[in-house]
Amino acid sequence: MGQPVTQTLGNSAMGVACEVIGNENQWVPEQLKGQELEDFNRVWPLLKNRKPYPDRDKDLARLEELKTEASSRFQERRKAVEEAEAWLKQTEDEEKAETEKEKAEEKEHEEVVLGQPKVKPPKKFEPGGFTDKDIYGESDEAMRRFSSSIRSGVRATSMPPVSS
Repeated sequence: MGQPVTQTLGNSAMGVACEVIGNENQWVPEQLKGQELEDFNRVWPLLKNRKPYPDRDKDLARLEELKTEASSRFQERRKAVEEAEAWLKQTEDEEKAETEKEKAEEKEHEEVVLGQPKVKPPKKFEPGGFTDKDIYGESDEAMRRFSSSIRSGVRATSMPPVSS
């Protein structure tokens, strides 16, 4: 009882990291271009070694600026992707609704057309309705007349005889 909640760490090799150098090299460069990317590629290897050098504080500050900028661009990109996905979903929903409406209209049209009383075609137009007399009757009659006119010596045409 009565012990302090916190204690000093002393000068041991163990301690709480005051610099966060982690996986920035995996996501920050994707969002940077031009001079910012060059700055990151210059600063990252130096900071990754964790060895003190002159201007390390400036490089840490620059890394934080680059991470903030990359995070901001990532969030903007995420928002743009979400807006595009929402627009695409809305478009797909509208197309689906329009397709369903067209199908309903087509079904309604079919019901109207099929609901009308059918006009039955004459019996002749059913299978077996035409007889040979119906099909060949006129030509058979013409051939009969032609044959009888040849037997009786009457010319079948009204053209004058050809003289030789």
